[in-house]
Amino acid sequence: MPRRHEDGLQRAAIELCTKKYRRRLLAWHTPNGGYRNRIEAARLQGLGVIAGVPDITLAMEGGRLGFIELKTPTGRLSTAQIIFREAVAGLGVPWVLCRSLTEVDEAVEEMLGRNSP
Repeated sequence: MPRRHEDGLQRAAIELCTKKYRRRLLAWHTPNGGYRNRIEAARLQGLGVIAGVPDITLAMEGGRLGFIELKTPTGRLSTAQIIFREAVAGLGVPWVLCRSLTEVDEAVEEMLGRNSP
């Protein structure tokens, strides 16, 4: 059940970004999840797949990136997600955990505000 709740939030978040912010950013999901056998997982890892990539990647005006991880109200980050968050934080790339569409909207506004001259 939690996965379905998160899927609905993700659909709404992508729709929000696509409609409200369409002239200021490009938003997408990188489908890293799902079952893979060991051979396929190794092949994808060799091609650059990284565990813990957030649900939404934002390419924003001004040449900046941002990441949004979506979780249910009680959802917890995996170890891979924590490692990814720390790695991008060290590069100065915004990474935000959101549990509602309101939080997504606020996070995007904040990230876009960082890009304003």
